[in-house]
Amino acid sequence: MPEQINLYDHVRLNDGLCPVVFETEDKIFETVVSGFLRVVDFWWGDIQKLFDKFEYHDIIFYGDLAGYVYNQFSEVSLGLVADIPERMVEYLDKINETLVSNEVRYKFINRPMHCRLLMSVPEGIPAYSLQEQKWINRPVHRELPFSGEELCRSFADYQRNIHEYVRSLPKHENNILTIESCRQLEQFLQNQKQKAKEAWLYSAEHEYSLEYLLWRTFKEVGGVKYFTSYVADSYNYNINVLEQF
Repeated sequence: MPEQINLYDHVRLNDGLCPVVFETEDKIFETVVSGFLRVVDFWWGDIQKLFDKFEYHDIIFYGDLAGYVYNQFSEVSLGLVADIPERMVEYLDKINETLVSNEVRYKFINRPMHCRLLMSVPEGIPAYSLQEQKWINRPVHRELPFSGEELCRSFADYQRNIHEYVRSLPKHENNILTIESCRQLEQFLQNQKQKAKEAWLYSAEHEYSLEYLLWRTFKEVGGVKYFTSYVADSYNYNINVLEQF
């Protein structure tokens, strides 16, 4: 993880929508729409191979790049609003996590593209219908609900709390996590992600939520990748030790 971080590269309010996506405030460039739809076609083909056939109602462009708090690290989020078979609903988050992890081959202006299955269009989140080529939920341009000083202080606290939690976990003498500590850290990171997701979806601030933006920034600066790798390396060490007995 970098020692020096310019938070304003990660959290800022833009005057307008992303200029490489939007031709006007009401319309995405036709070439961009076509490119997004081609990616979804490939992705939908993969879905149909894995699961029983079902229909989708719409394809939406949503997430950070559909609003005003995007940055150079923001990813492209596409959603298929579909009739999800009942037996799949319980596992929808796991299915989407698996699909997202396999989408590194899709890029848009050097940004990862993620496609997800959705049961409905999230309320209050900027969402643009690629099929109808119009807004479903128009983004709201408003001031960030915190000051720059509060952002810096909150992010420092956020990182410190995570590092203190990791330091508190039982480890081997070589600073490798025990298997139980690996599980605890995985769950801790998952809980942080879930809290950010709930703030994004359900809080009054939505994409302007400090809770969401702290997690997003922590991910963008490499924090999630760093600790995920730490867990993976620790698992490998523990397995190798067990195999010696």
